[in-house]
Amino acid sequence: MNIEQTINLSEEELYKELGRISKQYVENSKLGIRPPTKSQIIKWGKSIFNDHIPKLKDLLCSNEKLRNFSINNSNKLDYALLIMSLIQGKIGETSRIPIITVLIVMKGVNFLCDE
Repeated sequence: MNIEQTINLSEEELYKELGRISKQYVENSKLGIRPPTKSQIIKWGKSIFNDHIPKLKDLLCSNEKLRNFSINNSNKLDYALLIMSLIQGKIGETSRIPIITVLIVMKGVNFLCDE
């Protein structure tokens, strides 16, 4: 999925998409194990996102341009593209980047940085 495909998904749909590219989902599919439930897939997606939070804080919270942009701009796509440029290649699998980016846009950088 690219950023344009993910920008309008709900939070639940984003976690579900992350869960579908998790190791657990892929392993279950290969082994022919009973398909996971929607709630299991979402749980795996949340786990992936939460596992990346420390690295995301390091990459994003000290970036003044991003902090100012998030306060002064309401264009979700521009905001997402800026976040994506800062995390691309630094948090693992490329397929996760657009989904994680949109979750950050949804929650706001302050969600990460003001904890």
